[in-house]
Amino acid sequence: MDPSLQRLRWLSDLEDTLLLGAAALDGDGRISSCSDGFERLLAARAGAPLTDLVAPAHREPLRAALAAVHAGEPERLVRVADAASGRSIELRLRRPAEPGGPIAVVARDRVDLDRIERHLLLSERLRLVGEMMLGCAHELNNLLGVICHVAESDRPPEPGDLELLRRCADDARGLVQRLHGFARSDDAGAQAGDVVDPCEELRDALEFTRVRWQREAAAAGIRIDVDADLEPVGTVTGSAAQLRHAAINLIANAVDAMPRGGRLRVATRRDGADAVLEIADTGTGLPSPQHEQIFEPFFSTKGEAGLGLGLTIVADVVARHGGQLRVRSSADQGSVFEIRLPVRAGARAPAPAVPAACARATRASRVLLVDDNHPLRRLIARTLRNDGHEVLESASAEEAETLAAEPDGVDLLVLDVSLPGRSGLELIRTLRARGCRAPALLITGWGFDIRAVEATRVLAKPFSPEALRRAIAELQSAQAS
Repeated sequence: MDPSLQRLRWLSDLEDTLLLGAAALDGDGRISSCSDGFERLLAARAGAPLTDLVAPAHREPLRAALAAVHAGEPERLVRVADAASGRSIELRLRRPAEPGGPIAVVARDRVDLDRIERHLLLSERLRLVGEMMLGCAHELNNLLGVICHVAESDRPPEPGDLELLRRCADDARGLVQRLHGFARSDDAGAQAGDVVDPCEELRDALEFTRVRWQREAAAAGIRIDVDADLEPVGTVTGSAAQLRHAAINLIANAVDAMPRGGRLRVATRRDGADAVLEIADTGTGLPSPQHEQIFEPFFSTKGEAGLGLGLTIVADVVARHGGQLRVRSSADQGSVFEIRLPVRAGARAPAPAVPAACARATRASRVLLVDDNHPLRRLIARTLRNDGHEVLESASAEEAETLAAEPDGVDLLVLDVSLPGRSGLELIRTLRARGCRAPALLITGWGFDIRAVEATRVLAKPFSPEALRRAIAELQSAQAS
């Protein structure tokens, strides 16, 4: 056999085994040549633009990466989905060896690796949740201490007590929402191409880690000062939960790097087409040889205290979003971690909010209220009746079905998601099947979004009477239009 032919066949077999492929791109980003493996992975053909072969949601990050390599960056790593099959593909783009030369592209099937990394991401998230829960329990105990002191006092309430209780309730609500947001797995977000504000996620990450850099630091007798310089940088395409998780990891690492205290700086800035997120500390720093090693799986500078997965996951999240993760550090001088993400060209306009003046402008309705928590149901019913609604109360889906079947019917459903026996979602589907078209407000303490039922809004517990009125006004407004 011709040695050249034998070598090509060997390379083709190797590509099949490793699920790899290679291609060269001309100056316009079109495929000038490609291997058999590349053609199989992306249904590629000579002359086709590379961006046309990936899912629409990933074309903009790919264009940004190609532009960066054309501009002189040595390499960019981009995670995309194949436009035809949706298969997860990793594209490694390399700078041309000579000016004006072709960009080299190596493609790799990511399906099995993504599955492994999702498990690692979940394990790391659960570890951080467990760690943060200790601090959150401390915060909640402080808030409950105030509430108990006011509620159980043998003296009449003072004028400021009600406002104090309200503030405690708001703080507790915010704490629980941050826990829900962090613990929830949201891998689908990046695939869906959600619009994410990096400043908002960095701000949430800083607030979520407050227990580490404020409470625990004070308990250890050290002080960590925090500077936050979060200037608007636009929006990016991706997953809010993943970016928030990456920021939390970097902030937690920065705190760990300052065992004697120091300064934590969190900042955002715009640099051309990129949003830049910086997390810096004045801690122990890293010697130069470790700058690349820290992103390798299971490499840790914390000894047995670390799993060596945090920065690996951060690097993976940044790559998924078509960005870059850089580190500047030196021993005893601290570290600066920089995340660069391509800014989205356009952003979805936010849904118009119901004006505050309309929050109370609800039509008097016949409301079916279903919640097995008797004290909460009693308070919600009181608020609804005070606003002029007729309220039918129920503690179960079975009883609610009977009430909804009464001759006068119902105009509005207010249902807890978690009910004994059947859930609130199952109840809505049953009522819809029987012809009930009343809009539904689902109330839940589980902290997840529900979009499975038509004419439905979701209100997370705990909520204020004003939030309840606003949600009902939104439902009634949507029904009228």
